[in-house]
Amino acid sequence: LKRVTKVTIQFGEMIQIVPDIFRFAFQEGIRGTIAENSTLEIELIPIRLRCSECSEDFNPNPLQFKCSNCSSFDIEIIQGKEILIKSIEGV
Repeated sequence: LKRVTKVTIQFGEMIQIVPDIFRFAFQEGIRGTIAENSTLEIELIPIRLRCSECSEDFNPNPLQFKCSNCSSFDIEIIQGKEILIKSIEGV
């Protein structure tokens, strides 16, 4: 690439990154590079859990992380902790 025009980043909701702060850091980090005038798109990946008791996959209740099927608290996080560069576009 001679010039980067757009970068898309995906963050899991459990990462707790403040998008405005990340945008500022991104703009500072790309200064003087081929990505200097690129745009940043941030996408959130929702939290997804799996119950260790009944193997149910589910999205958690915002107030309580327990299985929506059997009410067990023995759960694992299977999605929502990621930080991914989804795409880099340019010319």
